[in-house]
Amino acid sequence: MKNIKIWSFESAKKEAKKYKYRNDFRKGSSGAYYWARKNNKLDEVCSHMKRKKAEPMWNLKSVIIEAKKYSNKSDFIKKSKSASNWAYQNKVINIVYKHMGLSFELVSIEANKYKNRTDFIKNSSREYKWAKKNDVLEEVCSHMKRGKYYFELVKKEASKYNTKKDFRNNSEGFYNWAIRNNCLDEICSHMIKIKVDYFTYDVVKKEAEKYQTRADFSKNFNSGYQWACRNKCIDRVCSHMAKKTIRQYWNIESAKIEAKKYKTRNEFKKKSPSAYDWCRKKSDLDLFCEHMVHSYKIWTFKLALKEAKKYKIRSDFLRYSSKAYDWGRYNNKLDELCAHMERGVSGFNPEKIGYVYYIRIDKEGRTFYKVGITNNSVKDRFRSEFKYINTLYLWQFKNGYDAEKFEREILNDYDYARYKGPEIISSGNTEMFEYDILDLDKEKEVFEYRRDGTRYYG
Repeated sequence: MKNIKIWSFESAKKEAKKYKYRNDFRKGSSGAYYWARKNNKLDEVCSHMKRKKAEPMWNLKSVIIEAKKYSNKSDFIKKSKSASNWAYQNKVINIVYKHMGLSFELVSIEANKYKNRTDFIKNSSREYKWAKKNDVLEEVCSHMKRGKYYFELVKKEASKYNTKKDFRNNSEGFYNWAIRNNCLDEICSHMIKIKVDYFTYDVVKKEAEKYQTRADFSKNFNSGYQWACRNKCIDRVCSHMAKKTIRQYWNIESAKIEAKKYKTRNEFKKKSPSAYDWCRKKSDLDLFCEHMVHSYKIWTFKLALKEAKKYKIRSDFLRYSSKAYDWGRYNNKLDELCAHMERGVSGFNPEKIGYVYYIRIDKEGRTFYKVGITNNSVKDRFRSEFKYINTLYLWQFKNGYDAEKFEREILNDYDYARYKGPEIISSGNTEMFEYDILDLDKEKEVFEYRRDGTRYYG
């Protein structure tokens, strides 16, 4: 039985001095808090504490007045959260936004932050649309760079193509800009101005000589390529081009010679897929790959034991060398492999019932989330640090090995988001995260299981 602390006025007062607010006092030392409340001593015990300012009671008129202080939605949401939340909850946010008026001065101030229209429309679309609707876009954007810069950029892009059609199909954005600014003919001045009906063999042949493959010819001068196909002279037009390599038909001797060029099966598969597939379909892949080095490790008892000796506890063995651990488990050699290991006070025994927990830790003014496994309750697992912890979810497994596997899947999926700072709690800091990875922190009542299978609220 654990010793239950008996509170008095002096001890409760001393405990309360550790906190600035009643809510923190209630969370951090619930025993002292509820003793003081039960004995009508709460006001005396908390006399030194500050009371948090109550948020104003909002209505539609007061929210509209508050919203008029801001020129855009983002400032309103960031700087007046309570008002914007009230508007969202009561489904009047669109009415509120209508009263957030813009003026020429506000829009011009916002536009001065950007050097070009692209950044302006991306970051301040509301102000951009207002300026366009009220025909003041040119005035507002007069300081921005446009004209020569875009003309040279579009001209450079157009130089890649020989016809307007290819230019339009491959760079539609640049093509449309040239049309809007009435400079398409100037930008496309280098292009061939010939209609399809007036193509001749000499014209198409001369253009085809610029390319080394039919694919490049078709991509860059598709109209001439199609004309040559229709008039059945494509072979003569493309006679100078490199011919497509003839498909190679494999046999045992040629496949063996090809396979000897590579050191691993993966390299063989990537660099010579046709030979690899032929060998695989013949069901003789091992015969062709005898000289190759295996890219995977084949575990034996000696190798697994050598790997296990690197670790002092089973959890580290499982986490950092899961394949060797699984080999020992499936071959009933795990106890022999782990005979030298020590079981800590809070160590996990996979042969018993296991629990995977997901908790929130509020400590040092910060919030962390942690995934872990235990054979006991979360309260027994953390003991002295339980006052900082809120249990968000608890999964129960009859087989402890399944609990280990489930925890490993979660940690592997979110490995990139693990906390890497200084230690926050006495153990298990490597399974902590700085945000709610499982999205389970909904401020709802949470529960834990007793050992007999019943649940109680934590």
